[in-house]
Amino acid sequence: DRPLPEWTVQLKPELYWSMTAALNYAYAQQFGYDYRYVLLNKSRMCNCHSFWGKVFYLAQRLRELESSDRCTWLLFLDSDAHIREHDVPLPIFLSSLVARYQMPRDVALVIAGEEALPRPNHPEMIKTYPVPHFQPEAEWINPGVFFIQAGVRSRRFLEAWLDAGDKVGPGLQWKWPAETAVLTEMLKPGTYPEAATAQSTGNLSELVQIVYMLEFNSPWGRFAKHLWGYHRYKREVDLWTGLMQIQADGPHSLSKLYKQTRKHVHSWGPGMPQRHCTASRGATRIEQARERLACKPFRCDLSVVEPQPSTEST
Repeated sequence: DRPLPEWTVQLKPELYWSMTAALNYAYAQQFGYDYRYVLLNKSRMCNCHSFWGKVFYLAQRLRELESSDRCTWLLFLDSDAHIREHDVPLPIFLSSLVARYQMPRDVALVIAGEEALPRPNHPEMIKTYPVPHFQPEAEWINPGVFFIQAGVRSRRFLEAWLDAGDKVGPGLQWKWPAETAVLTEMLKPGTYPEAATAQSTGNLSELVQIVYMLEFNSPWGRFAKHLWGYHRYKREVDLWTGLMQIQADGPHSLSKLYKQTRKHVHSWGPGMPQRHCTASRGATRIEQARERLACKPFRCDLSVVEPQPSTEST
């Protein structure tokens, strides 16, 4: 729900989503993957917070890919996350996860779980240790970055996630930890009892592979970094470093990259077809005003969405 600024000179860590968008588009472009910067129409999220937008969006994408017989993986990244290893294609990275975690080939979702990261006890090591002490509020299953394989199993999982969100009540429909708490309780019952529903039995865990948070979903992720909340200070350095590493930090190269990135903005909201749009903030406000009267409930009818051609990767 963050429009991309119009001009390259506006790219800065304070507008981190513009820099992560450029980094993620550059990765997709290198390997020929489809890329979409989804601009969420918040006026369509009438009975829940925009936190839930990712779940509605991916449910729709999987419906669009339902008729495809190809092996299709989607990679979702929050707007404060970016791919770090630009020389590693997705099949290679996924194959390494399959081997190291002994994942089944038909796994629906690959996602990281948060856990405490203790620091070394030796005082000399503490001075140079790259990962600070980290203690999460709960051992969240963090949906800020994850892989999802298109198919019946993943559609089943997302439908269960939405059903749980529908039943959990307005507290977690509108406030953090929102979809994160519901997902965590579905996969690890008892972690956040306030999010417990009929789906919180652990039976869906067979569809999901939970991996170490340093793989791709933390401020210290190897394949992808998620520069969340109270580690936002890392954005000051890490985003420019990422652009330097792909030689896109100069005025000409960055301008060219960002111009192409903005062509891949898609305006979307539950119950409406995807469509390409400009990143104009004014146009977004007009669109929201026109569609406010057509608001849908929390559990939107995704069947009204017009299907789009399937893609190999997102």
